[in-house]
Amino acid sequence: MRHAALALLACIGLLAQSPAPQKPLDLDTLGAQAFRAGYTLTAMAGWRDRYLKAGGAMNHFQHQREILSAFAEELYPSEDTLGSTAWVELANGPVTLNVPATGSRYLMLQFVSAWAETFAIIGRKQLDGRAATLLLTPPGWTGTMPGGARRIPCPTSIVAVSLRLFVAGEGDVAEVRNLQDRFVFSNSPPPPRLPDSYFDALGKLLPANPPPQLLSSVFERLTPLGLSLDRGVDPAALDTESRRALDAAIALSRKDIPRPTRQARRVDGGWVVLDAGPPIPSTLEERIARAHSGPEVFAAMPRSEALYAVGYADSNGEQLRGDRRYVVTFDPASLPPVDGFWSFTVYTAGGRPVFGARHSIRSSASYLNRTASGAIRITLGPSLPLAEQYNWLPVQPGEGVRVMLRLYQPRRAALDGSWRPPAIVPAGQAGP
Repeated sequence: MRHAALALLACIGLLAQSPAPQKPLDLDTLGAQAFRAGYTLTAMAGWRDRYLKAGGAMNHFQHQREILSAFAEELYPSEDTLGSTAWVELANGPVTLNVPATGSRYLMLQFVSAWAETFAIIGRKQLDGRAATLLLTPPGWTGTMPGGARRIPCPTSIVAVSLRLFVAGEGDVAEVRNLQDRFVFSNSPPPPRLPDSYFDALGKLLPANPPPQLLSSVFERLTPLGLSLDRGVDPAALDTESRRALDAAIALSRKDIPRPTRQARRVDGGWVVLDAGPPIPSTLEERIARAHSGPEVFAAMPRSEALYAVGYADSNGEQLRGDRRYVVTFDPASLPPVDGFWSFTVYTAGGRPVFGARHSIRSSASYLNRTASGAIRITLGPSLPLAEQYNWLPVQPGEGVRVMLRLYQPRRAALDGSWRPPAIVPAGQAGP
């Protein structure tokens, strides 16, 4: 009897020491979470690789050399700036960017992380138009700054850089090209080729491109998959069957990528006021949508740099038409409030430039006529009014009309709505 009791106690002890059976991983849920959490990073790396395959080089700008014409594929093209794009790799250490003196010319350098966040803006206000050397440093860098350089601490090793320079028209293009060529990065080796598997590519990218705080808790839930922020993917964490199930769940998640939306800041008297939104996406969905849509979206100018107003109706609430004449008057006390400059451009209702000698008027133009009170009066119409030829923009007969007012470096009054675009008034109802 005593031996039986001892045997029973021994069995109980062994049972107590035996680990509980491990709960199987929910690979469908974890795969979907891995896709959503890491998509932004892998998509940004994908855009970088497309840039390289198209003939671009790391740490080297590709420049827009011509003003967009009426034949451009882009809708609502801007004639205000010439743009340049570069991808920088910091995995091997800091990279310098030499910036030439630009004087009073509008300049914007925008730095975007591998998580689609604009983390730095450098422009004329920061550099005062003088030449500078910028030192882009990778996450965790603790080295010694070179003398006279300005540090740009980067949250990720992959960085997209967007450059925009004001162009005053065709006669100014050669000067802008000369400036573009003087924005020069130091060299670095090309990035290694990423694995074809989404999950392996994510693991390869994560150690040098840590996620923002918003996503830290999401990645913590992915550790059972063998994914680590500092070491990448542990290939021994999943057996072959589990790995196939994970890859299948990730592939299925690709069908649910959200699309970006551009919210109107306000609708005001025939105008819709828009901006590119905050530099840091507020939700994971917005972050994914930005990265998926490409440079036109993830490198769109943040609201601190640009505010757009699209005019579609006149002061009577009627849609703008190309067979009518309109007047837009900027009184001296209500000129667009900017620290940079503003422009006024006319398009068809489909977003195409109107064929004609000129599509746009800028605040910096020396030819602008002012009234006796100092107001700027812009006339839109299918034919040239000789008395107002310098402030006239042609519209396309038989087409609907849209106008776009662009404010560069808008002041608070433009951002908070206390300043409003002027009414677009039918010419017969406009004052002298």
